[in-house]
Amino acid sequence: MKKILISLIVLLCMPTLSYAENFLVGFEDIPVMEKLTAAQEPDVEFDTPLGRIVEVYATGKVSRAEVSLFYAATLPALGWVKSVDNIYIREGERFALDFFGLDGDLTIRFTLAPNR
Repeated sequence: MKKILISLIVLLCMPTLSYAENFLVGFEDIPVMEKLTAAQEPDVEFDTPLGRIVEVYATGKVSRAEVSLFYAATLPALGWVKSVDNIYIREGERFALDFFGLDGDLTIRFTLAPNR
């Protein structure tokens, strides 16, 4: 039942995405949720011997639950596997969402780092 609900959420959210312009800067394939406004430049972006590190912030009048549900429904289709709440793993990389502020006036930090 849970997988069906997540699939329905993905289907409902996908038509609202525009393509190339609505991906997080510095992340090749991570979409920006429709209600979020993402920074146009990464706050942090560099390569290390262990892999790349990217950090981008987005803001919006959304709740933590909305954002978590969107990415829980979207990321597995892109090869990400959920590790724990709001942390996903793929091919030696770790993608995390951190929330700041109150629901309805939220800032989200998206971080990509080596999973070591």
